[in-house]
Amino acid sequence: MTNIPKEVVLDLLPLYFANETSPETRDWLESYLDQNPELAEQARRQRISSEILGPALPPPLSPEVEMLVLRRTQRMLAALRWLFALAIAFTAIALAVEITFRPLHVRLLLFHYPARLGPALVAGAVCWIAYFALKRRLRTTGV
Repeated sequence: MTNIPKEVVLDLLPLYFANETSPETRDWLESYLDQNPELAEQARRQRISSEILGPALPPPLSPEVEMLVLRRTQRMLAALRWLFALAIAFTAIALAVEITFRPLHVRLLLFHYPARLGPALVAGAVCWIAYFALKRRLRTTGV
């Protein structure tokens, strides 16, 4: 048997415990551990800790599911960009000001034209609420 570093064997153990190794690798690793009792004890402890903590990684997804998740994420990110742009635009329209310099006077146009700018303010508020709700959803679902 060739001289295999201990670290290589330790790196293979998680795959071995998860039954993700080829049968040849599994047989080789079992015979290697039979010949090295110290390393076998360390592997036993590692197996116990992995059983207590559970699997380190979730099972891999099928390519079709991965593609669906990718497309869904892309759609949600596009919606997030559109909501942000619309929220900025409606808010800017609703909060437009008129400035005169002689005498200096600044006035919010919303107070003078509430029927025209009020809906823009409402639309901006709705877009902001939807934007932050979607952003929170994206953050908490891990997408």
